Amino acid sequence: MENSLFSYRGLLLPLALCLTACGGSSDDDTSPEPTTPAQLAIGGSISGLGSTIGLTLTAGSTQTQNFTGSSFQFSTSVTEGSSFSISISSQPDGQVCTITGASGTLSSSNANTAQISCASVQAGLFLDSPVAGIGYRTETQSGVTDAMGYYQYLPGETVEFFIGDLTFPAVAATGLLTPNDFAEGDATTVSNIARILQTLDEDSDPSNGITLTQASTDAFTGTALDVSSTGFADAVAPVLTTLDNRPLVSDADAKAHVETSLRQQLLGSWLYKEGEGKRNILTFIDDSHYLILHEHTDDGDQQAGSAELGSYEWNPETGDISLTLIDESDNSGGFFDGGSHEIQSMTLGETLTLSFSEGEVAFSRIDDGSSPISGSWKVWEEADENLTVVVFLSETDYALVHTNNLESYGESTPQALSGEFGKYQWTDAGFSVTSVTVDSDGPGGLFDADSSTSGDTVALKPFGEIWFTDAEDGRFSLPKLERFSAMLQDYGSDKPLGQVSLVRSSEGFSDTDVLQQQFSMDFKLFEGETGTFHVYFGADGVGSVWEGDEPSLAMSWHINMAGSIEISYTDSSETQFEMVLASIEGKANAVLISLTSSEDEDSLWQSQMLAESVN
Repeated sequence: MENSLFSYRGLLLPLALCLTACGGSSDDDTSPEPTTPAQLAIGGSISGLGSTIGLTLTAGSTQTQNFTGSSFQFSTSVTEGSSFSISISSQPDGQVCTITGASGTLSSSNANTAQISCASVQAGLFLDSPVAGIGYRTETQSGVTDAMGYYQYLPGETVEFFIGDLTFPAVAATGLLTPNDFAEGDATTVSNIARILQTLDEDSDPSNGITLTQASTDAFTGTALDVSSTGFADAVAPVLTTLDNRPLVSDADAKAHVETSLRQQLLGSWLYKEGEGKRNILTFIDDSHYLILHEHTDDGDQQAGSAELGSYEWNPETGDISLTLIDESDNSGGFFDGGSHEIQSMTLGETLTLSFSEGEVAFSRIDDGSSPISGSWKVWEEADENLTVVVFLSETDYALVHTNNLESYGESTPQALSGEFGKYQWTDAGFSVTSVTVDSDGPGGLFDADSSTSGDTVALKPFGEIWFTDAEDGRFSLPKLERFSAMLQDYGSDKPLGQVSLVRSSEGFSDTDVLQQQFSMDFKLFEGETGTFHVYFGADGVGSVWEGDEPSLAMSWHINMAGSIEISYTDSSETQFEMVLASIEGKANAVLISLTSSEDEDSLWQSQMLAESVN
C-alpha cells in the first residue's frame, strides 16, 4: 500500500514541533567555544654539574641552549600535546652527563620532569712503571694512556687494556691499577702482563716508565694470544721476532720490577684529615723511613706541630708491615702509643689504607698534579743532622716537618720533631709565607715570626729539584720524594726526545763517589745520533770536561744539598755553560744531565755515569 501525501505530512508535523521545543533553531545555538592548547615551558633538574652543559629541545622545531646550576628551562614554550625530546648537545668539560625522562607527549605532568645526572671523569694510573701508549676502553671512555700512564674512566666502570688484539682481562677501573689487579691476582696472568709490558718498553728501561710504540700495537694486531695462558711465553715469541727479536723479560725480573715500582709509588706524602684544622701528613722518606706530622692538639696528649719518626718494612704484595719507633714528640698521637702500635697491614691502591685492630684509615695522595710544585721536597742539613721535609699541599697551603730542629723563639726549648702548617704565595715576583696556623719550630722552617720572607725565591728545576733562595741564608736545593715527569730535549723544547717518569735517588752523590775519578756519559741528539761527555772531578772543586774528541775545558764543580753535581765551564767562544748531574733510580749510576748556556741552550738528557780511566 502506498503512503499518501497526507501520511507524510502527518509525520513531519510532530517532528517539526519536536525540533522547535528542543531549541533546534540555529538562531539559539549555545555549544562551547573550542579551547586553545596551553603553552608549556620545558625544563628539569641537574645534579653534579661542574660547569656548562649544552641541551637541545626538539618539538617540531629545535632550540639549543647552554645551562649551568641545578636546574634548566628552555626559553621558548611548546604547545601542550606536542611530541618533544631533549638531548645533550655538548658535555661539560671533564664530565659525562646522562638524561632521563626527556621525551614524550607534552603535558603539565611531564614538562619539568627531565633529570640530568653528571659524573666527573676520573684519572687512573696504570702502573708497572707508568705505562704510556697502551689502548684502553671503558663503558664511556676510550683512547691510549698518556705519557705518565693515566687513563680516564667514570666511577663504577670497568676497563680493558689492549695492545693491538692482545687484550688484558677486564678489571674495575680505579685510581691505581697494577698487573697484580688483573684476573683476581692469578699468578700466570699477572706474570704474563708484567713480562710483556716490560719487554715492549720503547727504550728497554722500564725504570724510567714504560712506553709502547705504534710498532708494538701493529705487531699484535691480528693475533689471537691469551695473556692468561701458561703457554703465553712460547706463543708470543714469533711476534717478538718482528720487534727487533726482543727476548721476553723473565718472570723473576718482571716481578721484582713491579715490586720496586710499588715501593716507589709509596714515596712522598699522604693526607688524613680528621676535620677542619685537623690534618695529619704521613711522609715516606725512602723505602725504610717515615714521618708523620699533626696539625692539631687532640683530646689526649698530642700537641699541634708534633711529629713521629720511625722505620718500616713493607711487603707490597701481602700488605704486611712492621714499624719501629725512632723518636716522637706526639706522645700518644701518631702510630705509637706507649711504645707499641696496632697497625696490621698497609694496602696501596687509589688511597693508602692502613688497617688497625679496630678499623681502617684511608690516606689520600697529596701530589695530585694540581700544582707543579705540589708534593714533598727534602733537605738534609749536615751540620745539624736535621732532615726537613717541605710538603706543598696545594697551590696555597704547605706543611713542613723537621727531625732535629735546633731553633726556638726567646728562651724556650727547641722541639726537635717539630713543624709548621701555613699558607704561601708563589709568583714570578717571589715566594712568601702569608700566614701560619701551626709554628712549633721557632724561626726554623719557612716561617720566622721575627723576620720577613720578602725577597725569597723558589725555582722549579726539570730534574726533580726546587732551588729555594733565602734572602738572608742563600740557596737550598731540595729533591722531590715522589715520582716526577721529565721532558727530555736536545738544546730546546722544539727538539723533544720524549717524556720519562723518574724517581730521584734517595742518597744522591757524595764526594767519595766522584773525587779524582773520570766518567763518560752518552746522550741522544734530536737527529738520532749519540754524543758523549767526559768529566774529570779533581780536588778542590776543579776539573775538566769535554765532548767527544774535542779539547778539554776547565771546570768548577760542587755537590749541592740535594746531592746533585753542579758544573760550570766556559768554551772557546766564551759561551758559559751550567751542567747539573742529578742521580736517579734505575740502571747503575743513572743520571739526568741538565745543560743550560748563555746562548739559551736548555737540554735535558738521561744517561749513565760510567767510570773510565783517567786521561
